[in-house]
Amino acid sequence: MSRPPLILRIAFFQSAGVYFSKRGSMKREEELALKAAKEIVVKFIETGRLSVSNFDGTFKQIHRTVRESLMEALSGGETGH
Repeated sequence: MSRPPLILRIAFFQSAGVYFSKRGSMKREEELALKAAKEIVVKFIETGRLSVSNFDGTFKQIHRTVRESLMEALSGGETGH
């Protein structure tokens, strides 16, 4: 299976709230959020709690939540308990 064109891959990530730097690489925080969201989605698929029909919306929600939590923790908003 061939990869989709670069413009489509970038559009997918941007629709999930991931933005690239001028050099085309993701910020470290975005990469961490994306990897964490992917692992959560994989677990949902493995346990049968996520299907192809609702993948797009569910992935976006998970990624947004993970990203917001990460940014809050990095900005010192977490209390650490």
